[in-house]
Amino acid sequence: MDYADSWNLEIGLCTCPMQVDCKHVAAILIAASGTTKTRSQPPSAVQPVVPAPAAWRKSLDSLFPTRSPGGTAGTPLAIELNLSASGLDARVVRPGKRGGWVAADLSWGRLSALRHYGYPDAHLHALQEFYAAYRAGAPNLTGYYSYSYTSYGDAKTISLLKFESARLWPLLDELRRVGVRLVQAQDHHDVPPYAAARLSLDVTADPSGNLTVMPLLEVDGAPAPAVAFIGSSGHGVVCTDGGLRLARMDQPVSATLQRMTLGGQILTIPAAEAPQFAAEYYPKLRRITPVTSSDTSFTPPTITGPTLMLRADYRDGHEVELTLQWAYRVGDNEFRVGVDACGDPGYRDLDIENELARRIDAPLERFGLRAPDGRLIARARLCGLETMRFTTELQPLLTGLSEIVVEVTGDPVDYREAGESLVIGVAMDAVPGQADWFDLDITISVEGNQIPFVSVFTALASGQSHVLLADGAYFAVNKPELVKLRRLIEEARALTDADEGPPGSAGSRPGYSTS
Repeated sequence: MDYADSWNLEIGLCTCPMQVDCKHVAAILIAASGTTKTRSQPPSAVQPVVPAPAAWRKSLDSLFPTRSPGGTAGTPLAIELNLSASGLDARVVRPGKRGGWVAADLSWGRLSALRHYGYPDAHLHALQEFYAAYRAGAPNLTGYYSYSYTSYGDAKTISLLKFESARLWPLLDELRRVGVRLVQAQDHHDVPPYAAARLSLDVTADPSGNLTVMPLLEVDGAPAPAVAFIGSSGHGVVCTDGGLRLARMDQPVSATLQRMTLGGQILTIPAAEAPQFAAEYYPKLRRITPVTSSDTSFTPPTITGPTLMLRADYRDGHEVELTLQWAYRVGDNEFRVGVDACGDPGYRDLDIENELARRIDAPLERFGLRAPDGRLIARARLCGLETMRFTTELQPLLTGLSEIVVEVTGDPVDYREAGESLVIGVAMDAVPGQADWFDLDITISVEGNQIPFVSVFTALASGQSHVLLADGAYFAVNKPELVKLRRLIEEARALTDADEGPPGSAGSRPGYSTS
């Protein structure tokens, strides 16, 4: 067998536009095969016997990498950053023949084709992942319209300021780990590892009490000027203090706060309006960004709460309107908000509110103050017996709880159980001319005062549990005396219905009816 004729082409590379397995590669192969004169010698018939490695060696050897760690052998790649008026451009570069870094024919969109050109696999993989994360959120590179000319491979530069994903930072860590450097376009010096940044609103006061509010950016704990923010959410910032630097924000920065920071905006608040700023604006601002005072001249107000407040507003006719609110204190000012109110004025702590609501061990749902799903209800109106029950049952129970404060307005009557003083008198007199017709002469007194029978009769006839008098006295209708009275009324009703006959009959007559 002629071993020299046993060709096995793995890949052919060329500098033409096709780059891989082109006609130029084919021509070279044809020419080479026709001029080959050297013939390989057949292998020797006698081969030394190499003992097979022990099984344990083979198993352990398989754990070791067969290539250089991370696949970093080859021509290194880097990312060149160029800060200009249009933004922060990033492009892929390689070492130049005369030193420095050059982009040559490299582009972001054709990284996959570079694996045959001697670049480290680890570099290519990390750069491809970096570019994929950029494309996932970059404008004009996502969705249906992403199939533009540049997305097919001619994206020489990308704008790092439009890197929307916060994955930028772990991806930069990975690039550095595998050896992909970040270099500055002007001098090709390395860009330092990204720093930690924090943005706050710095509030200071002058001797007259006027306040000054301005954004303060700190990078690695030191004030630094911001040149641009990265991503619309502001998850990163670019600084040039002492050279180009990237910094990762500890929390996103709103677009408005980005503009204030980049524009160096300073706000002045007159001393007369400083209390309003502290009570109303400080709680909201702290939700957006930390509020500090670099010279400690401004002391932010202390915010306490929440406390659940139940206000019972008593009105005439045994009516009471109930209102549930959360109360907070901001410095010397108290603020209240309904338990079902939406929005956050800045001082609310919704987690504590929900925890307090769950801890209230009281039957609020019986009085319309809690929904079946457990939510508190801001308002309820009670009347009659429900007002009495709230006053005598729920209100004392809530007063003993630490999670709620009960406030009473209006003039509630003195609700009291008066059943022990109940006296009932019943007399039956024959109706003249009607031997089988009876009138019931019933008198009822409570606490020595005679009460209208109609109120008791209505309660008995409608199945109410109690009779509530105008002055707040009440008694249960299941007392033995009233049970007997109910039966007597029912018997009288039955006799009346039988004797009256059908309407218009001879036996019917006008008179008092219990129906």
